[in-house]
Amino acid sequence: MAHDEKKISREEQEVIALEARRIEAESRLAQLKLQMAELELEDLTARVEERREKKAALEARAAAAQRSLEQANADIIASQKVCRHKKGGRNKAGLVNGSDNYYSVNKHTYSHGETVVFCTRCTQEWRMPKQPNPELKKQDPAAWKLAVAEFKKQLAEYREALNWPTDNEPSGTALFTFGKMDPATAAELAL
Repeated sequence: MAHDEKKISREEQEVIALEARRIEAESRLAQLKLQMAELELEDLTARVEERREKKAALEARAAAAQRSLEQANADIIASQKVCRHKKGGRNKAGLVNGSDNYYSVNKHTYSHGETVVFCTRCTQEWRMPKQPNPELKKQDPAAWKLAVAEFKKQLAEYREALNWPTDNEPSGTALFTFGKMDPATAAELAL
């Protein structure tokens, strides 16, 4: 009988075979899931790297554009520093440097009353400078003195530019002003 106990029935053999196939299928499924996860990780890593490369390229283009703008601004400032703001004159030197008695500037008055002078040769503009903030006087007296000195310097340059002789016609618009309305008029107009 002991010999019979070791015998496995046909049904039990089928169950064991099925269980072995199930275990093998689960193992293959786990391997496939692992391979899929590895592929997804590779794909995700590639996408992250691609984004980093795009970001780096964008930052490099932005930096190059910024450098180009800074260089262009430096070139403009350099040409404005050497410009005499005069109209041409005789010969090549007069054409290049301007040697006429008249200045090559236009004066434009905006509708709110601001008059701007600009050179037609180098595009430099002269505007009425803004007064320094009076709060600065309390906060930082030294900075206030520098701001006042800069204001006075810009004001003198602006006034000088306004007085330059030119045969260009000034341009402008119809002027209008904003002012406070007295309370009686505001009430009358139901504002």
